[in-house]
Amino acid sequence: RRKILKSGIGIKYKSVENYYNKKPIKIFNIDASIKKIKNIFQKKKIEILPVLNNNYKIVKVILRSEISRLFKKKIAKLNYLKKISIVVMAGGKGQRLDPITRIFPKPLIPIKDKTAIENIINSFSKYGAKKFYFILNYKADLIKAFFKSKNLLSQKISFIDEQKPLGTAGGLEKLKNKMRDSFIVTNCDVFFNFNFNKLLLNHKKNKNDLSLVVSSETSYLPYGVCDVDKNFDFKKIREKPVFKHLITTGLYVINPSVLKIIPKNKYTDMNTLIEIAKIKNFKI
Repeated sequence: RRKILKSGIGIKYKSVENYYNKKPIKIFNIDASIKKIKNIFQKKKIEILPVLNNNYKIVKVILRSEISRLFKKKIAKLNYLKKISIVVMAGGKGQRLDPITRIFPKPLIPIKDKTAIENIINSFSKYGAKKFYFILNYKADLIKAFFKSKNLLSQKISFIDEQKPLGTAGGLEKLKNKMRDSFIVTNCDVFFNFNFNKLLLNHKKNKNDLSLVVSSETSYLPYGVCDVDKNFDFKKIREKPVFKHLITTGLYVINPSVLKIIPKNKYTDMNTLIEIAKIKNFKI
């Protein structure tokens, strides 16, 4: 078509074999994973990709615009969240929200027209989650009363009570005999808007024992920074340097095997648990 438009050659006078692409970009049906198709579109900058069978016959044609829809369809079919548990760490005092949390525990702080805990439940339920564990300590009775008043209690929602504060990870030890598959752990004051099935897919595909969700953040220092050696001899000045960091967000995927290394009834924060897991060669 381009040749005809360019040169005005009539197709009836010349064989099309003189003009068509002898080495088109293609993929065979047996290799046509979404990941490979996506890579071809990104690298080759094409808009249409033919899929061939073993006899070099076209079985379908994929458009670049269809890729995101196909990927979402694949993720939706996985439905990992329907099979796993969501664990919400809701036992902290919420000291950064003082004095509000002297009256309301952090999970009951209103965000828009719902409490924090309702927003969290809704964000996971949206992608198929059905089973929740809430690890409670501070004002636990008030949180349970709220669930009861809202008719949110069901066999799919369970409470784990800490007799004393156990940090951001210590209470997970109480789930040691309850988990048979990977599960999601979230703080009760963080909110996310993405398909959590993608997170679980990544966790399982990479055979991780523990996955952290991080946020890419950039910070700016509005000063000239002097670099010196150990003797304080001047090396150079970096004017208003920019630093890029990966920030932990309070969202994790954890395998049941990790629960075995959490000390029983001992205050343990998540960063401590992750450090122990790293020492013990868990894949993080």
